[in-house]
Amino acid sequence: MKKIFVLILLTLSLFAEKIIIQLDVNVNECGDAKITWTQKATAFQWKMLVQKYGNNPALLKREIIASLPGYELTNFSFKRNDIERTMIFSFDAKGVVKYKGNGIWHFKYEKKFTPRKISPTEWFFTDTENEGNISAEYDISLKLPKRAKKAHLTTNEFDEKVLEYFLKPTIFQRISIVTYIGIGLIFIALVLALIALFYKEKSKTVDIKK
Repeated sequence: MKKIFVLILLTLSLFAEKIIIQLDVNVNECGDAKITWTQKATAFQWKMLVQKYGNNPALLKREIIASLPGYELTNFSFKRNDIERTMIFSFDAKGVVKYKGNGIWHFKYEKKFTPRKISPTEWFFTDTENEGNISAEYDISLKLPKRAKKAHLTTNEFDEKVLEYFLKPTIFQRISIVTYIGIGLIFIALVLALIALFYKEKSKTVDIKK
């Protein structure tokens, strides 16, 4: 997730000013998320942002897609407020939270981030980094589904930091999962059938030659 911040840092790195990058992540019950990236800027920073992205939001869209190859991104939206010197870029991302089975979900975050619980379904992650003349503050507001329970911090099987919560899939989600499994099994069965048919025909050809 943090990779998309690099785009702004590269654009604003000419100025020895603090850069505050805000990301709002609203997760639904399927583990997908609506992500809103709000970028406020000083007068100098705004000039650079407008010069690169202001009249060409498609460029920012391409860069975000390239920086997040692990997600399917759709429904892009771009808003620009010159008076408040703010750009708002939002999009949908599939699979932001991973389903581990038995009603358990994992949201992975980078080790440098400091997590803070706001409510049972809302968390805040922050990190500040200084590199050269750049001082960057990263703020991520994470909102879980309303039915999410027992949210807590832990590590996964790869010793990566995750926010774990419990949310039992609805009947529609179960049907969807079963459907995908069924399609997968049908595909495997077809492949095996074709392989068997191939070897059967090959065997017949050999017998005829004999």
